[in-house]
Amino acid sequence: MQGLGTIFGAGPGRVFERGLYEATRFSKGITRLFQNGQFRWYLFAIFTAIIVLVGGALSTGAQVGWPAFDGDVAYYEFALAGLIVLAALVAVRTQDRFVAILALSVGGYGVALIYLLFGAPDLAMTQFAIETLTLILLVIVIIHLPGIQGKEPLGVRLRDATVALGCGALLTLIMSVIVDLPLDRRVSDFLAENSYTEAQGHNIVNVILVDFRGVDTMGEITVLTIAAIGVYVLMRMPRQKGADERVEEEDVEVTQDATPPTSD
Repeated sequence: MQGLGTIFGAGPGRVFERGLYEATRFSKGITRLFQNGQFRWYLFAIFTAIIVLVGGALSTGAQVGWPAFDGDVAYYEFALAGLIVLAALVAVRTQDRFVAILALSVGGYGVALIYLLFGAPDLAMTQFAIETLTLILLVIVIIHLPGIQGKEPLGVRLRDATVALGCGALLTLIMSVIVDLPLDRRVSDFLAENSYTEAQGHNIVNVILVDFRGVDTMGEITVLTIAAIGVYVLMRMPRQKGADERVEEEDVEVTQDATPPTSD
């Protein structure tokens, strides 16, 4: 009873206030840990959670099988795959943001060419459009960012490399599981049978986008419109001068002030 008296000596209200205070302090500590304003930390937390949750689920219940390879690959397909790998290596190794963005765009365009080679021109056109828009956005944004200063510590680079390799391995695992699953053609057969009778359209892709997925397409158009407005706003923003440019301008002003006036 003495312990209860110590706890409730000031009344239940005091206990509630103390618990509320501790809960608030705990939530502030969690917020400072996860919402620290560092974009790198956000990406690290998101990708690590994906690796742990999705990878754990696959490791416990999925039947993983490596797809069969018959060796029937054209030389240009090998060349395109090598170009994508080379672009990824350049993006990882370069110290220039502009070069990294160009390398990532080359990889994205390479993926679009793979879609085109394997008979998916609609996906290729979408990929080309998204890559072009992303390239324009990133180029406009990096103009306002400072240059990369030095190299990251070895521990940070090893951490980022581990997460990147984990994400790559997870995606490879997911694709191997998907390829090994039996092909279910119920949805595709339904669309092929009803595209003309229900929507009066000869092009199945157009019917899917406009009729069967009309709301989804409207959402995508809204996203593109917002992105276009963002591009317009970024293009109208004045370019911030870097430290080197400001120093040069200050040196010019000092030189002009120090020059004595000339007399006729």
